[in-house]
Formats: sequence, structure tokens, C-alpha cells
Amino acid sequence: MKKYLLLVLFNVSSFLCVYSDEIGLRIDDIMKKNVYCIYKKIEFQIPIFPKIHLGLLAYETQGNGIQILGTFNNEKLSKAFGIFCQNNGDYYYVVDLDGKGTLGYKTKKLYIPNWVFYEEGSRKKVSTAFLEYCNSLYAIYNDPNEGPKSDKLTESIKTLSGKVSDLKTDDIESYYSLLTYYYYEKEPKIALSIIINTLDRATDLLPDDKYGLFYLFSGLSLMELNYLEEALDTFRVFKDMDKKSVVAKYYYSYLLDCKNGGSTNLDNFKVSYPDFWALR
Repeated sequence: MKKYLLLVLFNVSSFLCVYSDEIGLRIDDIMKKNVYCIYKKIEFQIPIFPKIHLGLLAYETQGNGIQILGTFNNEKLSKAFGIFCQNNGDYYYVVDLDGKGTLGYKTKKLYIPNWVFYEEGSRKKVSTAFLEYCNSLYAIYNDPNEGPKSDKLTESIKTLSGKVSDLKTDDIESYYSLLTYYYYEKEPKIALSIIINTLDRATDLLPDDKYGLFYLFSGLSLMELNYLEEALDTFRVFKDMDKKSVVAKYYYSYLLDCKNGGSTNLDNFKVSYPDFWALR
């Protein structure tokens, strides 16, 4: 089931981009093209990843500044993950979402793809403990009396922040990625890249119902992108995979009614779960 979800998300994400002249360009080609330009370097660190040095390589290009975003090791560029552009008073970032060296997404917010932390960090695979935490988080969404606006979820996010702040947390990269998802959940292209990168590093040995949170977040991101057929299919597989998933049944019923017209499926859902949080 994990492989099914990855296949859907890979197919959708390959068609998504915010238009920019830089989309599709190779970062190393940009650097080669500007070999004769002025060079300067600014380094900074993220406290929770003290071993990872991030920085900007600044080039002057025909009067416009281009800065290469990357990680550094012993004062040398280790891995580039994007660029920062300033043009006619406007500014934006274009980042490599999957670590393959090609610019794929334009955003106004600085986003450091989570593959950077896995590649430069200590752990290459998502831990079982992290997936168990995700399962406890998912249980809140699946509880008819709780949901995304509940105090219980607020407390769980505080716990997540605490894990990210504690340098001793095993697999801190994954917890940081999940926290990042909440920050970027309204930028579904980034949200999907986080889900894909995390799922791709998850073990295949866990039972299907351990991936409920990823199915939920994937379906919601697909809805945000207006990929309603793909979202419907995701929630269909999700509810068949986990027969106890109330939240999967709700979104499946809602999307099926959107497709067919009317409210038959959602009305039937309301009979079984009249107090579900999404109906309030």
C-alpha cells in the first residue's frame, strides 16, 4: 500500500510547478554559467542540526543577484538545493524538491527540502518510533470528537515541537519534516514532497494501517491541488485498507458526492457518524 501511495504522488507531483524561467534548470549548470561572476558566501546554521552548515553562494548576473542555496562542509559547497533570485524589486526561491539537482518549485518562503537533512544527517531511514508517533497523531484525526482544531492535536503538535528541539531525539530529521509539513500544508506541492520523501525512507515491514497519516495528508494535498479524482482514489484505497478509518470514509463520501452530484453518500455517512468533527 505504501508503494501505491508513492506511485500516485510521484505521478501527480511530476506535473506540478509554479511557473518560473528557472523551473527545469540544473543547479550545476547555473553555477557553471556564472563562473566569471562575483562570488561571496554567507553561512548560517539551524540549531537542531548543528552539524549541517547551510549557506548562500552569491553571484552577480547581468545586474541581477542569484544566490545558490546549499550545505557546506569544511568551507566547501557540499550539496546545492536551490537558488534565491532578486529581479526588478521582486524576490523568490526556486528549490530542488527531490535531491536530483533540478529546480522544481518556486516559492516566496525559504524552504529547505527535507532530503537535505536526511542526506547530511545521521539517519537515512525513517524510524519505527517516528511512524508510531504518526499513528498516534492520525488517531486524533480519526476520532469523531477530536480533529484538527482540537486541544488534543494542539498538545500533540507541542510534543512534536519538543522532539524537534531536543538534540537527543532519535530520527530528529523525520520529526522536523513533519513539523515542516504543518508549516507548508497550504503549499501542497511542498507538502507532497515532504510526504514522498518521508514515505520513501519508511520501512516496508510495517502493516498498512501504520501509514494512515500519510494517506490522510496525501488526500488533503491532492484536494488542495484540485486533483479530485486522484484524491477520491486515494481515500478509496485508504478506507479499504483501514476498515476503522472514519476520516477516510468521510472524505471518500464527500468526494464521491462531488463527482456524482447530490449528497447521498455524505447523508449516509451522517447517519453513522452524526457527531464527526468535519460536520460541525
